[in-house]
Amino acid sequence: MRLRTLLISTLGLGLVALVALNIKSQRENVATSKTSLVPSEILNAPVRFTLKAHDKLATIEKSSTGEWEVKEKYHLPADLESRLGPLVQSLQHAENLGVLTQNPKRIEKLELSNAVLTIDGQNGKSITLNIGKETDDGLGNAIQITGEAFVLRTNFNGYIEADPSAWVNSTVFTTKAEEIKSLTLKFKDGEERFARNEKTKPFTGKEGPLLEGLAKTLSVLRFSEAVDLNDADAVAAQKNISSHVEIKVELYDGAILTTRWAQTVGSEKNPTKLFLRVSHSDPANRINQLGTKAEFSCAPWLAEQIPTSLADFNLRTLPTATAAPTEPNSAK
Repeated sequence: MRLRTLLISTLGLGLVALVALNIKSQRENVATSKTSLVPSEILNAPVRFTLKAHDKLATIEKSSTGEWEVKEKYHLPADLESRLGPLVQSLQHAENLGVLTQNPKRIEKLELSNAVLTIDGQNGKSITLNIGKETDDGLGNAIQITGEAFVLRTNFNGYIEADPSAWVNSTVFTTKAEEIKSLTLKFKDGEERFARNEKTKPFTGKEGPLLEGLAKTLSVLRFSEAVDLNDADAVAAQKNISSHVEIKVELYDGAILTTRWAQTVGSEKNPTKLFLRVSHSDPANRINQLGTKAEFSCAPWLAEQIPTSLADFNLRTLPTATAAPTEPNSAK
């Protein structure tokens, strides 16, 4: 009995070892079979990314000058930091982890037509990825390469959005508020210039706090929407001369940024819209090219930060008025 038990135990241990060895071998085979999802010959020198999803289309392409632009949004600069850069990084790390399925019924459930990404390389080669739902293991999206009958298991989970506006770099200008040397405000009823006494020192006088707030607002200029140069609201704002305000921002490095603000006449059905035009003292600065491509509307809250006239500016510099005492009730 003891011999028989020993033989059975030995045989059991042998089977366990064999299974473990087989599993290890399978894992090693899977590990060695990993390949890049997108060939490096395409991804190392891309010239165009085309995204289609939910009846929208966004094309991010490299211009003749080497700048990345959003084709459907007047060829405005693409957002490299928050959008294109992370997408490329995700694709660089994306791996082909083998075939997920070839079953047509299962493929249909993966919703591969929801998002399509085409990458064109400088060498003339391209690849189109049909991006489906996340796989059950949670590693990434199921992906079918156009022309293939099977779907791949991948670890790709990059940002996919086909709204062109989402890919535009909406920052026109940015600096530190303390780098602003002076502000020149030009209204329909007058003009004033205010300068700091020293760099990094706040503006002085009763206008100081207001100018500091204005400098902070003007140190980062962003638009909320880019519209056609012939957009009806943009044209109406430029015709509304009474709303025009010009603020020149002089920096300590000698550059001068001229901002021009114009508003539409608002109504109950059509709220007021604020439009911004910006020019730079350096003719070669890219800011000067933006205005030739589109008109830019800003967030509604920004309209509250920009004085509408010299009288309005002076009123804002006054100390907050104390509430007048209420008249006592007369004796009955």
